[in-house]
Amino acid sequence: MRVTSLKAAVIATTASVALFAGAAGAAEAAPSAAKHRVSSTSKVSAGTSVGTKSFHGGAVTVTIDASGSKNIKHTWKLSVAGKQFTSGTYKENDKKRSWTFTKVQSGELKLSAPAAKGQVTKITLEWN
Repeated sequence: MRVTSLKAAVIATTASVALFAGAAGAAEAAPSAAKHRVSSTSKVSAGTSVGTKSFHGGAVTVTIDASGSKNIKHTWKLSVAGKQFTSGTYKENDKKRSWTFTKVQSGELKLSAPAAKGQVTKITLEWN
């Protein structure tokens, strides 16, 4: 039978309560840091697009993940309120890439990207 001193039991209990309280505090803070996300994976050899009408302005992250093996460049486009906001290039053989933009105006967002013959492209649009 194991003997534990009263002092050791109090220290263990206090540490356990502090750990639980810290975890609860972190869990409560998480929703404010939550991101909104929409994504789409193209069919083989077809482009894809995603969007949202509920963007209130701020930071936006675009992520492109292409499946091809060739060194061919493609251009993705991000539109805000029906006007092209920005664009970028990626290659079929690139690893997953992300671009973040700050101070983006509010309005409807739309992200589109092509896929070459035999390629699949996954696009993701994230915002707070």
